[in-house]
Amino acid sequence: MIRIFSCLFQIFNIIIQKDDKFSIVSSIVDRFYSILNGITMSANAMKIFQEAVKKDIDFCDSFLSVNVSTIESVKRQILNSDILKNNSHFNYFLKLLSNAPILRPESTRFFDSILKELIPFIQKSFSPFEISEMFHTKSQCLTLIEEKVIKLNQLYSKFSNDLSFLMFFYGDLTQHFSSLCQSKKNENKIVEDFVNNTDWNEFRRERKKLINQNEIAYSIREDNIELFIEKVYRFQHKIDENVAINLHSINSDELNFNIQIEHSPVETTGPINNLEKMPTLIEYSAFYGSTKIFKFLTSKMKENEIKQNSPELAYFASIGGDIEIAKYLLNLNYEFNEKCLNGAIEFHRYEVSNLIGPHPSFLTLVWSLNHQNFSYF
Repeated sequence: MIRIFSCLFQIFNIIIQKDDKFSIVSSIVDRFYSILNGITMSANAMKIFQEAVKKDIDFCDSFLSVNVSTIESVKRQILNSDILKNNSHFNYFLKLLSNAPILRPESTRFFDSILKELIPFIQKSFSPFEISEMFHTKSQCLTLIEEKVIKLNQLYSKFSNDLSFLMFFYGDLTQHFSSLCQSKKNENKIVEDFVNNTDWNEFRRERKKLINQNEIAYSIREDNIELFIEKVYRFQHKIDENVAINLHSINSDELNFNIQIEHSPVETTGPINNLEKMPTLIEYSAFYGSTKIFKFLTSKMKENEIKQNSPELAYFASIGGDIEIAKYLLNLNYEFNEKCLNGAIEFHRYEVSNLIGPHPSFLTLVWSLNHQNFSYF
């Protein structure tokens, strides 16, 4: 809380100026405003403020960590909260919801379920065009189209600027935007290969899974070393899944682990699924906190080899949030720069952000507010 009040008036000035770069409209800002108007910060007011901030933090934590056992309680918490009664709070929450599949890609289906629950409230407050601009992940846009909230043509700019987005909807687009589809196919070999080798009926079923279905990616997320070795071996020797292999005969020292994760057209576009630059195996394991595979890979590769081929490893460790992996890299003198700190804050990785940024600048604190990360205070 000391951090909050040391820069309170500076934040207030930014709010007054309505700086677009730092658009802060959450409930916490409302409380800042109320406190400043009250002039006197009594012990009781401080206590109320702290409790209010903790409530925001707890809600954000429960929302981002939603899983199969908590999804219904999180929905009830949202529907019974003040979020839906206050436009500024609702707008701020929708911003968090729109980014959630990027922050926690493994929980995308739960966030989409929450979005579907909120559609009646969203339609009351926003036009179809505003809604199409508000939500930018593939799965969310698919949900909104299927629920007849927006139309396919309202996403044209996304299809034009994001090849992964285009691939996700390609089978739906050919009838309406044939010239765009053909030009993108002619311009990009990845799109061409994808289109030529895709059964669209099967793909429409696959895209509902919303996460990278590549076998190597799956083995890393499961943190299963034996499965990981098998899948890398099959990939590098082009051995079909139907062909039995003797796992004990595989010499892992002969495998090349300096390869990238295969891009997934079904998963949300983000740091771990960027068509232009996919993460390496060790970067992917750092993001998912797969400590067994991460340690296995560090034991199989030389340090200079890792640094050369996985230059973003510290960043992926930061946004992944595994404190053990972050400490391991710090002990090896990996540089956790401003990008890493901003990433940890943006992805709500509290332990790592406090580890690598114990003395943040004022702009870093504002960055945390702008990304609904109140725990960083």
